[in-house]
Amino acid sequence: MIIPDELVEQTILFHEPLFAALPANHLLAESELTLKELAENPMILYPAGTSSTPTFADICSSLFTSRGLTLNVTQQVNDLQTALGLVASEMDVTLVSEQVNRLKRDDVVFIPLQDKSITSPVIFSRRKGPMDDITKSTMDILNTLIESR
Repeated sequence: MIIPDELVEQTILFHEPLFAALPANHLLAESELTLKELAENPMILYPAGTSSTPTFADICSSLFTSRGLTLNVTQQVNDLQTALGLVASEMDVTLVSEQVNRLKRDDVVFIPLQDKSITSPVIFSRRKGPMDDITKSTMDILNTLIESR
């Protein structure tokens, strides 16, 4: 989500697919899932709390509500690792970005969603105005990393 701020310039670098994180022995851990199937399970959202800018929890919530689905949020935690620990403990399920799939845990499986349009934007934010050398170098590195994805 781009945040309107006259002092900040934001660029969407790419859209990353979302995956469901489930306990390894979960009944739904075999095939791609729909948001409707996920909405029928207790859900962990992160990060907890409120923010003046949209969080990953806000993005996830809006994915469900925009489709007329009600989330059964049973846990709100501060970070991804806590959420994955609860999933591993067979507490609930959560959504994660594709990069988290690379963690390769034995106790959690990362299942793709059927709807491939369900993504989270990866956004680069910087102060508006001319770019200094460090920002230019950072953008060059980011562009190289994105091209090699």
